[in-house]
Amino acid sequence: MNSDQLSARHRLIVQYVTNDGPIRVEELAERLDVSLVTVYRDLAKLEELELLTRSKGEVTPARSSQSEMPVSMRAKLQSSEKEALCREIIPLIKRGESLILDDSSTLQPLYPMLRELTPLTVISNSMTVVQEVGKIAGITVFMMGGQFRRWTDSFHGPTTVEAIERVRADVCLMSDAAICDMATCNPYDFVAETKRAMLRIAKRSILALDHTKFARRALHEVVPISRFDTVIVDSATSSEIVAGLREHVDNVIVAGEESSERDNIGA
Repeated sequence: MNSDQLSARHRLIVQYVTNDGPIRVEELAERLDVSLVTVYRDLAKLEELELLTRSKGEVTPARSSQSEMPVSMRAKLQSSEKEALCREIIPLIKRGESLILDDSSTLQPLYPMLRELTPLTVISNSMTVVQEVGKIAGITVFMMGGQFRRWTDSFHGPTTVEAIERVRADVCLMSDAAICDMATCNPYDFVAETKRAMLRIAKRSILALDHTKFARRALHEVVPISRFDTVIVDSATSSEIVAGLREHVDNVIVAGEESSERDNIGA
């Protein structure tokens, strides 16, 4: 069984836990109107897929080094922090520029904000980007196709990388699953390769991270964090982490922080 073969009830369980977790097993049984035996059987399957974690009768979203939740579920996590991060991106983009966006859920609040910057050209491997940004007048969208992965709602693989390497962008915008030893990391090698290709063809690069990414680990290193021109973090990121980032990256922005405060800290 893989994440593309989840039953409707399995998906509902993951949705409940993602939106409201941690949730007790008994509460899940009540919400679903099924027996505890059924819920435990479902949870066992979801734990095998590393989508959920069960401990002391409570169920929470899984955060392993080798798996990632589907993008539709990740989009609901840290939503206010992601919106704050995206607001900081807007002043860094110029009208008329070409942007390449990855399929990260962190950037989803950015899509409607791009109306402020038209005309733009947007390049992406994400179906969500094409469907949402493609509706905005004044934005030309290019799709980087390849093998479609339903759980990411995006394309990956050699064909995608080849398509990316045939274009050029002014700015690469991305996030990632984890920061390990001052490097961006992802659970999947094919996703890591897509992100590296995007960085290779862009003149400037911006990385947006909420504070939870610094507590996670993932199997495959993408690039050292020093590869980015700008890193944007949320206000819940510890001062120690921010100071560490500033040792490796020229421009580190804490979302919501006044520009004068940034200048003082970076001096």
